Amino acid sequence: MSSQEYATLLNAITDQVRISVSELSSDAQKQRLHKPPAAQFPTSHQFNSSRTANTQLNSHRRLYNTSSHLNEIAYHHSFSTHSNVTNESSSGSLSSSFVSPHIEEVKLIVANLQSKNASDLKLAAAQKFNLLSTADLISSEFWSETKCGIETALNDNDYRISAVGLRICAKVFKSSPPSMTGEVFLILVQHLITIFEAGNVPTLETWMDPHEPKFDLLVKKFRLLLQFQLELPSCWLRFPDQLFCNTINASFRLLKQPKGLFHPISGSSHVTALQMMGFVDPCAQWFEKWTLSSIGRAQSVVAILKADLATEFASFFVMRLNNIPFNGEKYPVSFQSQSCRFDLTNTDVLVMDVDAGDDGDKDIGEEQVGNKSGQIPAWDVEYIQFLHVAILLSKLVRSDTARNQIFPLSVDVEHCRWADKDLARLFQAPRGGGKLLLSVQLFVQVLAHLVCKTPRVGPSRIDFDDPATLDAAFSSLHLSSVVCRLLKEIASTVDDTENIFTEFFMEELTSPLQIIMEPSSNEGIVFNERTLLNISATLSSIAATNSAQKIYFQDSNVLASVKIVVCLVQECFAGTIQPTHSLTPKVLGAFVFFLRQLYRSCRGIEALQDFNLHASLAKNRANLEWFQKWNSQTTRMGKTEWEAHLVDNLLNFAATPKGVMKLAEAEVMDDCAKHMFQRYQKKLQVSACEKFGYGVLMSQISVTGPGMKALYQTGIINALIQNVWLLLEPDCVFEEPTIDIDDSRSLKVLSSLLKSISTFAGLSSLLDLEDQGTVKKDDSLVFLLKALIGCEDETTDEVLADCAEGHQVGLRILSNLITSLDSCILLQHKFRFIEALLQQQSFAQLHGGEFILDPNTILRNRILVTAFFCGAEKRIPGDSLAGGASDLELFHQYPCPEAYMGVQVVLSIDAENKDVLSMKEKLMNPKNTSKLLPQMEKQMQKICKRESMSTMPIRLVSQMLSKMTSMMADNAMDKTVLNWKLVAPLHFEEPHYERSQIPYQTEIGIAMAVRYAKRLIPSLNVMAAKRDFSELMMKLSSMFDSKGAKHRITEKLFCGFDWFAATLFIVNECALEKTWEFLHAFKHYAVSLFAWSSRSLAYMKQRHPQNRYPPIPLIYSCSCHFIEFILEAEFPSVFNAFTLSGCSPSQITERWLRECMWTVLPFPEIIHYTLTIMLSGADYQIYYCISLFKHLEKHILLATTRGDLLRFLTGDDWAGFSHAMHGYRGADSIEYMKWLEVRYRDIFVKDVEKRLLFVET
Repeated sequence: MSSQEYATLLNAITDQVRISVSELSSDAQKQRLHKPPAAQFPTSHQFNSSRTANTQLNSHRRLYNTSSHLNEIAYHHSFSTHSNVTNESSSGSLSSSFVSPHIEEVKLIVANLQSKNASDLKLAAAQKFNLLSTADLISSEFWSETKCGIETALNDNDYRISAVGLRICAKVFKSSPPSMTGEVFLILVQHLITIFEAGNVPTLETWMDPHEPKFDLLVKKFRLLLQFQLELPSCWLRFPDQLFCNTINASFRLLKQPKGLFHPISGSSHVTALQMMGFVDPCAQWFEKWTLSSIGRAQSVVAILKADLATEFASFFVMRLNNIPFNGEKYPVSFQSQSCRFDLTNTDVLVMDVDAGDDGDKDIGEEQVGNKSGQIPAWDVEYIQFLHVAILLSKLVRSDTARNQIFPLSVDVEHCRWADKDLARLFQAPRGGGKLLLSVQLFVQVLAHLVCKTPRVGPSRIDFDDPATLDAAFSSLHLSSVVCRLLKEIASTVDDTENIFTEFFMEELTSPLQIIMEPSSNEGIVFNERTLLNISATLSSIAATNSAQKIYFQDSNVLASVKIVVCLVQECFAGTIQPTHSLTPKVLGAFVFFLRQLYRSCRGIEALQDFNLHASLAKNRANLEWFQKWNSQTTRMGKTEWEAHLVDNLLNFAATPKGVMKLAEAEVMDDCAKHMFQRYQKKLQVSACEKFGYGVLMSQISVTGPGMKALYQTGIINALIQNVWLLLEPDCVFEEPTIDIDDSRSLKVLSSLLKSISTFAGLSSLLDLEDQGTVKKDDSLVFLLKALIGCEDETTDEVLADCAEGHQVGLRILSNLITSLDSCILLQHKFRFIEALLQQQSFAQLHGGEFILDPNTILRNRILVTAFFCGAEKRIPGDSLAGGASDLELFHQYPCPEAYMGVQVVLSIDAENKDVLSMKEKLMNPKNTSKLLPQMEKQMQKICKRESMSTMPIRLVSQMLSKMTSMMADNAMDKTVLNWKLVAPLHFEEPHYERSQIPYQTEIGIAMAVRYAKRLIPSLNVMAAKRDFSELMMKLSSMFDSKGAKHRITEKLFCGFDWFAATLFIVNECALEKTWEFLHAFKHYAVSLFAWSSRSLAYMKQRHPQNRYPPIPLIYSCSCHFIEFILEAEFPSVFNAFTLSGCSPSQITERWLRECMWTVLPFPEIIHYTLTIMLSGADYQIYYCISLFKHLEKHILLATTRGDLLRFLTGDDWAGFSHAMHGYRGADSIEYMKWLEVRYRDIFVKDVEKRLLFVET
């Protein structure tokens, strides 16, 4: 119901009452309005007629003032916030009634407010207007008169009438709907515009008079204006378009300096609107709110351009820079003797913040700038105005539209005389004239200068070297801190930060550090702790952005500024630089935190690895003497806190594969894992700059054996296992657990555990640790799997043994783990799960041969198929009835039904087409042996791209391998680091073994490989192939034994099956001698360390013979590292998807590379992958993985939104993964891989040369 309808209803209800009292009421009102009684409001003529009249007047004035004071008190308690709900009681009316006034009455009041009337009549009318109900004021019937009355009262020259009009304006603001709010705001703004454009404002000298009521009223008007501005964004979407534009345009027109009253250099002798806005809102909170939304930013830019304000702001900013004291001064001497006064005892507030309580009555400007004695130094007036303008400009920099349409700004600097030589250098006028273009880059460079060179600039009341004066309200106005916050906001909101934060900005920001490192260059510049903390906070905010890599690492000059920070930290740790009152452990820790934002990324750790920062941090933890020396300057940090800070920074090395390796080298993995677990238990985030939790760090650490050992010993893995048991706990001891296996809680619990044990290296290390560890049996993974899967008859919990949900949880864990071929072999050796599941399937078979179809039967069937077949050609059934699994054939004994074989791929043994014959001719009669490899690579890619890899006969591939074997000893061949360059050590013992002994794990792998080979080569003799492959495995195992002596192959820690050797064995048609000759020669060359995981592991064991657990292989610390390196740069959306999912790309790519793509690509594509690495270089395995991620990009993003990214990429969701991989051909991506080679090979080669020992030939 509208206000008009409400009024009509009330009038109809009270019609009879109105008839009886209307005449009396009308007479009383007319008498009161037209002819005020002499006893209440005497006229000025009567004031002078007699002493009696004067006495009576004074008496009634006291009565009037008392009444006004009471009304003000009532108002303070009623109009405390802006509300769009009409509140009748809030009017404070002494004549409030449910009867609405006549429209004629309101028109009469407004008419009496006109300027031509006498002051007493206008004042009485204003009071009557103020006593009207708020509901009446904002009703559509009276709205036109209300606006006219407010406007007339505000514009009156009598400050008393204007004050009443301001109060009515606040009353309407509190209760009006959005459209009316905008109209009232326009009235107030237009009134203020009229004041300043007419020059009817106090001078600065008048401002110094605390008893000047006009200035007091002007402050109140701006305070109400600020309240309007803070509220407008919440309702301007409901404004009509024209009203929305008018409100914003008028607001910026108000800030326009009137012509004739302002000069950009000399300033103004009159109070300006900008000064008033700075006084009531020094930090420009109103503009912050206005620019939060895109529509607000866009219209603000339009309004600023229309009012030509940007140039004025820029001129004022640049000119007032010369008044800013630099190099440790507090404020200029010229301001020390000047001051202006303001009466701070008047706490009249028109509109309060609803949540501020009584404290909200304080004026913002008074609270933050004034002081208790009522003195406002002139420096504070100058400072808050400068601060306000600086904030306005910085908000414009955050807007893309403003940067494109407003900047650069033309500023006249011809007459400026710069006291600071750095500013003189920055604002050097062009030779052709005095105009300077203030670009975005120059503006942020000036802001960096303010951060570094204004350590003590702020309100004059504050001594920033004295903590006793640093209360929250005033310390927030410290110039260096405010500008630091502005730079952090720019860094976090602007997309193209690499074009804003240039090398000159970085040089400016790190210049104090250069001075600290070289004291001789200091020219009396003083830095305090707060300034250095602001510098580090600014650097950290920039480093935390997505474009940080482009800023810090693509420009060598910017990287030099980063290295200054590294050198400072290193020299402080080494004791070369001594502690001072400003250089404290807190400051040092802040700069380490900045560096951690860089070495959390692959590119960052690559750029900083030569500094060995991880070693310095690890060494400093135990250096008690260093800490006591540095902490003598301050008592704010204890030794435990400092150690926790260092460990926290060390932990963030684990964000990359190479960082995990460095933590293992520094032997701090255990401490980092313990620290992470403590924070994880407290539900603390990684830091203010990192947006995600510890999922990525834990995933990276769990990929390696040393990392899993650290996680196990700190109890993280056991805690994750306990969460699974808690999930299965029944509500009652005597009941079965009732859980929803697919609800968010269950999926989160299982996902957290699987992310930690999904890699083979982590899983094998965990099982070995549990075998020899002291952990409680119930908290072990072994007990969990045995109890839930039913691999053994002995079960300690009969309830769980019979629980279908518990069994399903165990099957889901197992289903995900066995997607890794090596993990499948390990778990079969450990649990014999295949036999157990086959037996359970037989129990589910009915007498008629049909099976009981339930989720567990379907899951068991799926697991058995996954464990039986290798290769990407297989067909894996769904894991639920809804997935179509009921249409497939269930079984309870091996071999699996042929329905699960999937696409039948038969390798071409030989062919005689043109391209194949050309290749054979080149192999038989090469013209130039040194160029044969490139020719082979070119011809192979030509064959594959023209037709398909399946058309390339494997005998031709075998001949290529044989030719490579003969060429390896050819010194004339062109050998590169990534191809056929020899690596040391070269010494390998000839294999000695006993045929009767072969590990059970190797037997399982051989059976899987030969079974796959039989599918690819139907004519294969399975028995002979198994025999020859077993002998090949024994030879290789003996050759790679680090002892180098005759030994018996015994049951030892399983390090994974040799899938590279299995690939070559199938390519050579399962010929033992051909395969052995190639591998025996191939092991000496650099490419073998990346393509052949067993060779890489043996190499690392020779380098680190003291390790019990398998060392971190090159495939992880080098290849996986550079996969993440390129992925982060080329496909940030995919990389961020991994981060968001709490897992790492290395978890997936380490499996792909170690298992030679057997679970990803069909075998013809595996041959293409293997030959490409051998012919083109080891770095092509990196480019291959990147091309796979490129092909899967859309599906990865979809899986991330579903929350099952790890399940998708591991192949547990085989239907989805195989569908996503459909159509991928390596030959189609070879051009893209060559493009990646041009961009990244040099970086990879430099890293490999540091990691490997080459033999000079």
